[in-house]
Amino acid sequence: MWSSRARGGSWMSRSWRGGGSSSWRRWGSPSIGCSTSRQPAGDTRKRRAGAAGPALPGSQLYEYKVFGVLATTAELCADVYMDLAYRKHWDKYVKELYEKDFSGQTAIYWEVKYPFPLSNRDYVYVRERRDLDVDGRKISVIMARSAPEVPCAELSGVLRVKDYKQSVALESDGGSGTKVFLNYFDNPGGSIPTWLVNWAAKTGVPGFLTEMQKACSKYSDYCEKK
Repeated sequence: MWSSRARGGSWMSRSWRGGGSSSWRRWGSPSIGCSTSRQPAGDTRKRRAGAAGPALPGSQLYEYKVFGVLATTAELCADVYMDLAYRKHWDKYVKELYEKDFSGQTAIYWEVKYPFPLSNRDYVYVRERRDLDVDGRKISVIMARSAPEVPCAELSGVLRVKDYKQSVALESDGGSGTKVFLNYFDNPGGSIPTWLVNWAAKTGVPGFLTEMQKACSKYSDYCEKK
């Protein structure tokens, strides 16, 4: 699913699993929720704004797909998504998040808070943003993947997520909003209770974009105070 290229910086490519959707839901305020459904990978039926399907046949791991429209510009949305320091201010699940050089390899370290009694998870990953012009359409694409090759020591009491992939595409809706497609998968390891899987599908993943929209509205104030 992922490939690397040695030159030009274009080291990631992604083919999508499952079906797509031509319908978009507008998230006009932080209170708007997202219905979710679970469908087998390869299902071509229309999906709602948030959906989850098994990442592999017979697997208990899920791949999350989110569709929606945020009430902000695509450029601002992409800038906020890329700003790691700012995310520590608005994402309550972040414990640590920073980019660092690990013995000559630049990567991002991210520790995520898990509810008690579960252990926190951490990620070491690389990402790339490309601002594309596709037949006159301006689309920002951000892709990330785990980087187990990076020499970052694991912490006691924190489980390392070694299989993580995320793809985000952002495009203007023709007005003042941004169409968003997010595709996310990780293998958190350990024993994950069903209630947490359900929460991620119905609330956690769609809710992330709702919180990001709020963050976009406050980004200019944050930048002025830096």
